[in-house]
Amino acid sequence: MRRVGLALAALALAQTGCTTAIIVAYQTLSDERTVQEQHDDARIMGTIKDELAARSGVGTALQIHVFAHGGRVVLAGIVEPGSTLGAEAVAVARGVQGVRRIDTVFLPRRPSYPRDLTISLKLDARIVADLELRRTQLDWTVLAGTVVLTGVVDNPLKAKKVVEHAWSIDHVTAVRSFVQVRPPGKRAPR
Repeated sequence: MRRVGLALAALALAQTGCTTAIIVAYQTLSDERTVQEQHDDARIMGTIKDELAARSGVGTALQIHVFAHGGRVVLAGIVEPGSTLGAEAVAVARGVQGVRRIDTVFLPRRPSYPRDLTISLKLDARIVADLELRRTQLDWTVLAGTVVLTGVVDNPLKAKKVVEHAWSIDHVTAVRSFVQVRPPGKRAPR
């Protein structure tokens, strides 16, 4: 019996690994950015998060969402009045190689995390259901009813659709779109 259990566990682990590999391959191949740009953006995001955690502590660093697409960094989070967290995050981002631009969305408080989570889940469902959009090309966070959109799409109509989807959700108070448009085959400037 023990051998059967171990064999089943090994099979489940192998299947999970294969599924993860397929998902990562799909995300990489369906992204408008080159593999090198994806790598650079992941390095930028990781470096900013690591530096912020080293300066402010892990818990504080988790308050700031970091997005990078084509060297454009969007920092978003709840930064209480009088806090230096936002300024620290910008300073850290400025010091990271490959960062071309920094945009920020800092709000002073979050009245309802469950409401923000509900908005985020509804947006995810709308984007997945829209066959013209690829979920893997977009990222977002919701802060106090403000939807912060980032990503790279291949035409302006898709960028507009994402914003429309966000606005169609109850309790959305603002939409800040940093979605970049890159026609197919066009590389980002370096």
